[in-house]
Amino acid sequence: MWFVDLVPVTDPGRVGAAVAAAVGVGEQPGRDTDDAVLAALADHRALLVLAAFTVDVADGSLEVYAQRVRRVLSAALHLACTAELDDEDLPADEFPDWFTAISTREGEVHETFARDGRTAYMNRSGGDPWSLQNWIYRFDPAEDSRGWEFWDVVPVGPSRVRVWVDSWEESFFGSVDLLWLLYTAGASHVEGPEVREASAWASEILRPVGAS
Repeated sequence: MWFVDLVPVTDPGRVGAAVAAAVGVGEQPGRDTDDAVLAALADHRALLVLAAFTVDVADGSLEVYAQRVRRVLSAALHLACTAELDDEDLPADEFPDWFTAISTREGEVHETFARDGRTAYMNRSGGDPWSLQNWIYRFDPAEDSRGWEFWDVVPVGPSRVRVWVDSWEESFFGSVDLLWLLYTAGASHVEGPEVREASAWASEILRPVGAS
């Protein structure tokens, strides 16, 4: 497994070079860097298999949608690392207001994308909305019902993103908690999960939407 630090990469055209450096692919005369990276990842296919959810974003910017998803997950992971998750009432100050409201039965939901997403989630799952406290508890390290770890969000179309997670090579895993987040963040439809090789994810980040 490799870690690619994209924080200092401000030019999208340099993403490929950052990935190449992380996986140890040097410059190869006469060969495209992206092709060399994909070939290197293909050689390590047994080391990393990811699960993908294809998300149709109802409205607005794909980047805004991705930021919503990342912010909620960041708050949940930070809480899992710093709080006692066996407490009866967990602090929720770090969660964005829209997610707190949609996950609180008595809360007043002002954001249309969240209300519509809640309806879409219930239609997809056939279940009830999640409460915030129950959703947070899924991130307890001792809780094994959450079968995924977040990996990435990648735009793959004008109104579509792919959400990649590590499911530890399992094709069937608990993901209703993730679906709740994806829908309430503004999805109109979510397909998946589909287990794919890491090279598919690498191809999407190396050749973003609109690239020739």
